[in-house]
Amino acid sequence: WFYMAAVHGRLLALQNVGEVTAVFSGSPIDLGWVQQEDYEALESYERHALDPTNVYAALAFEIVPELRNGPLGTMISGLVPGGERQQWVLNELTSRFVRDRDAANLPPLEITASTAWSTAELEALLFCNP
Repeated sequence: WFYMAAVHGRLLALQNVGEVTAVFSGSPIDLGWVQQEDYEALESYERHALDPTNVYAALAFEIVPELRNGPLGTMISGLVPGGERQQWVLNELTSRFVRDRDAANLPPLEITASTAWSTAELEALLFCNP
């Protein structure tokens, strides 16, 4: 259900897809994203980046990079760990996502520009100089 919501334009539902995937489908090894011996050789931050919750959270920003615009998008995307191994998985999931949208005959995703204040504008309000 969350995946179909994302396919139909609710991209941030992909975070929920990752949470459900982590619970019901298991580890990156169980998902076929990495072999057991390779996974064990990874640094902890690389393992963390391959957690399904993190992979699917990053997927939204991979599909539509414009989601990074504005302070909230910048903050959220900055919290998602990444890495070379995760990028391989993201490429595969992005291809699948595009195929699923095409199969559903959906129009291209359009993300409007953020109207939120920039980080600099927010900082100026918080730390105004007398």
